[in-house]
Amino acid sequence: MKKKAQHEKSSSLKTFFIYLSVVLTLITASLILKTASLIKESKYKGGHFILSISEKEKVIKFAIFNTEPNDISILRVSDNKVIKDDVFENFGILADGNMEISKDQDPNDIGIQMQEFLFYNHKNSNINLYDSLRFFLLSRTVAQKDMEKEEISINDETQDLDKKILSITSDKIVSKENISIQIINQTDVSGLGQMLERAFKNIGANVVSVTSSKNSNEKSIIEYAGEKTYTLERIGRLTGLPIEEVEDERIADITVKIGNDAKKYGIIF
Repeated sequence: MKKKAQHEKSSSLKTFFIYLSVVLTLITASLILKTASLIKESKYKGGHFILSISEKEKVIKFAIFNTEPNDISILRVSDNKVIKDDVFENFGILADGNMEISKDQDPNDIGIQMQEFLFYNHKNSNINLYDSLRFFLLSRTVAQKDMEKEEISINDETQDLDKKILSITSDKIVSKENISIQIINQTDVSGLGQMLERAFKNIGANVVSVTSSKNSNEKSIIEYAGEKTYTLERIGRLTGLPIEEVEDERIADITVKIGNDAKKYGIIF
């Protein structure tokens, strides 16, 4: 009788541990799949990244992250008047991502914002937890005294405004490659090509031509001939436009065609 009881107890323990192993395996697999999904959906692929930070839906600053080398720059907006959808038109900035914070506790410490966002407020953004964790860790490796800072206002003269913005948002690799870019406006919106030119120049890109097509076109696309470059990938990430290789030679290495569908890619006009 005693042996039977011991056998049943042993059997029960064995069943428990099998059940526990299955549960732990499922949890581990779920975490691995979730992590893989976050990495795949990440907007930050390394290099240069412009993050727009808003409070009560008004843009208060831009944080520019670089991993080559590791550095962070802060571009503060002194007048709290511009909503994130108007950033492209007012400042000539195309942000890679945006996040909403509840309160700007320290205008100079981006780490505080990333910590708040990471642990308490990560839903109000188009960057995910993996991105915010990387930005938080990067913010802990760069001392505040080493962060380049500038302040802009909606009332600044355009020339002074662009000079300030370029000093902070310029991508050193894009500037170094100096790849030529042509912009063709295929919409009925006058001046859209110049607005995109301004945004490209604000990351240090070499725009050599801006024209308007006589005929409106629905499709927006980036075309290139030859090898893929960092500039091509950077322009692609910044605009979200599809990239296509072409065989015929153009007046520029990259041709950006803006169609009527540009709004769905975040180019607001």
